[in-house]
Amino acid sequence: MQGLDKQPSELAILAHVRRHYVAARWRNVLIVYWQKQGSLQAVQKVDALLGQMAETTELRISCVHLIKDGAGLPDDATRAAVRALHQRHADRLACLGVVLMGGGFWASALQSVLTALRAVGGPRSSTMRFARTPSELADWLPAEHAARTGVRLQERELAAAIARVLDVGNASPSLAS
Repeated sequence: MQGLDKQPSELAILAHVRRHYVAARWRNVLIVYWQKQGSLQAVQKVDALLGQMAETTELRISCVHLIKDGAGLPDDATRAAVRALHQRHADRLACLGVVLMGGGFWASALQSVLTALRAVGGPRSSTMRFARTPSELADWLPAEHAARTGVRLQERELAAAIARVLDVGNASPSLAS
């Protein structure tokens, strides 16, 4: 999926801290690529970006989190920030897709942590799905997103947006923080 040279229309890189994370907006989807353990500062940035998106659209928002193999588990302060983020944006989130780009104990542990954080994060009006690959997530998200937001996403365009975010994270210098 990576290496697509065409920039997906409507994709905007919102934040990039080299070798840590990239956050981008594509339509009413926030895509975040985590290259290493999420930090309190990074989660606060994502929280702010979700808030900005909510202010600029009446639509509900879906989030895609791409987590690189081996990214560390969040510490207690970061977990609390993730829990607060879910509580604060619960009414605006439509779908939450998490791609754990690795396997074994790491993926199982991270999936357990994220599931628990969501479970204690308060009321849920969104649906959540874990995937092993970006293409698996791109197969699932368009139908769910359309059902919950009324916005139709093309699987191919979503895959291109995800690939572009991965390319930015893996190849380019920091754009903003």
